[in-house]
Amino acid sequence: LAQIWPTLDHVLSPEAMRITLSEVQISPDLKNATIFYMTPRDVNALEIKHLLHDRIKMIRYELAQHLTLKFSPRLIFKEDTVEDIADRIQQLLKESGDV
Repeated sequence: LAQIWPTLDHVLSPEAMRITLSEVQISPDLKNATIFYMTPRDVNALEIKHLLHDRIKMIRYELAQHLTLKFSPRLIFKEDTVEDIADRIQQLLKESGDV
């Protein structure tokens, strides 16, 4: 997916093209792929979530053109919140005086 992402500019908005794909988890039967993404802070995360959901069939179609599987996996997009969690931990540590 990361290899074809730059070619999806005809399917996604310029803001959606700025997201970072951080991880893809594929089920053992290859039928489901959960894609974790991070949204830049200056982009509306809710709009990106809705856009990805609305365009999921088109993204899946484009991905299928590059796979040699009998079926393309069902795509599930989830926002990766690791960076936000790390920022919050850092803030709490600063507030407690440990950093």
